[in-house]
Amino acid sequence: MRVLIAAKYSPLGARSMGGVQDWSITVGKQLERMGHTVKFWEPGKPEPGFFDWGIFANKNHTAHLLANCDKTLLVSHGIIDEEEPCDADVVAAVSEEVKEKWGIDGPVIRQPIDVDFWSPSDEPRSGVMRFSYRGGLREAKRAALRLKMPYAHNRRLSQPEALDLIRRSRCVLATGRSALQAMACNIPVVICDHRAAYMEPMMASDLSSQMRVNYSGRTGFSVDPIHLASMIREEMDSGGQRGHVVKHHHHEIITREIVECLKSV
Repeated sequence: MRVLIAAKYSPLGARSMGGVQDWSITVGKQLERMGHTVKFWEPGKPEPGFFDWGIFANKNHTAHLLANCDKTLLVSHGIIDEEEPCDADVVAAVSEEVKEKWGIDGPVIRQPIDVDFWSPSDEPRSGVMRFSYRGGLREAKRAALRLKMPYAHNRRLSQPEALDLIRRSRCVLATGRSALQAMACNIPVVICDHRAAYMEPMMASDLSSQMRVNYSGRTGFSVDPIHLASMIREEMDSGGQRGHVVKHHHHEIITREIVECLKSV
């Protein structure tokens, strides 16, 4: 099938880094492995033509291309206004919270993570790393200092460079896809962010509660460094969560779910 993947930003466009861009390239590459032809599109690019299937995000920027595709799937990635669903054949959400926010009738299609690429290694580990292209969360460095551990913030590295740093970290601070990628490397992860109304639920003690609100697009809050240091210590003691990612976010399984949604139309 000829497949269009359209979003506000394309993984091959002007702003290649970000959650939706990474989602798109992961799904696109797996679709190509399955024998499909994939084209990425973002605003500002020439009109892409017509396709058998269309996979959409950020409806304010892409909904006009629904008519270019025989079958369409809209994936809502969060709770900000841009993620409000539109009139695609199938509408899905990346989490239960997103599904509830928009009253989506379609399925939850969880974040696909390339578990072959994001994988463990035997490299020596030291330090705490924040894995996010966003700024903020100055308290992370202070939390690492309390633990007498070096701290680094990975903001603009390529995926191979990020993979190398993750594998050499004792704990990673992240949200969304970044958290799952670090978890796939079997590195302890504290799901945390600087954005408002995020920290209390996301720093719950159990993983299922944290993951439920892991893709939300909230803004403006700072976490207490003492609490954060405690969470880092706790996660390092409990070990990694690769098994969770392989079970719930395997890129091959999630992409097959996407294909089945489109085939069902």
